[in-house]
Amino acid sequence: EARFRLLSDRSADVILEVAPDGTILHASPSVAQVAGQPPAYYLGQHGFTLVHPEDQHVLWRAHRQALANPDIAHIAQFRSPRETAEPTWFEAALRGLGGTAGQGLIVILRDISARKATELALEIAASTDPLTGLVNRRSFLQRLRNQIEHCRVGSSQGSVALVDLDHFKSVNDSFGHDAGDEVL
Repeated sequence: EARFRLLSDRSADVILEVAPDGTILHASPSVAQVAGQPPAYYLGQHGFTLVHPEDQHVLWRAHRQALANPDIAHIAQFRSPRETAEPTWFEAALRGLGGTAGQGLIVILRDISARKATELALEIAASTDPLTGLVNRRSFLQRLRNQIEHCRVGSSQGSVALVDLDHFKSVNDSFGHDAGDEVL
């Protein structure tokens, strides 16, 4: 018990013990740094107090799976409900207690905000033109296919506008590529 308390108290990740109904029975001290309130605040509350309302279904699915299959760790990613300039993302590893279904869960929460920010930056870099910030050809074609399919199955409509800059080469030739980039 002393060893568990030491590990729980010193872990940078949040360690929660959660009842089968989702009630938080134990919260490690790191919850204060990660979620903004001391551990006592969360005791007796539903685990959804730590989850953005739009992401609760993701965690609830993993919760049910972990209760049904206690020998397997189940992973879920979700946002914090706290409003900040950039969302705080968590990854939860949920595992059933006791080796039999229905005895509650141990949940380890890790802040993965930096990883999510990197993923978003890579996604933007892969789908946009770095000069103009407009979607690149691959992303444009994918969005066009999605919109055509959306119009086909629904009652919505769409349109495509093309802009052609005649004689743009003369801008680059006369004023240089930096000026041409600025015009774009």
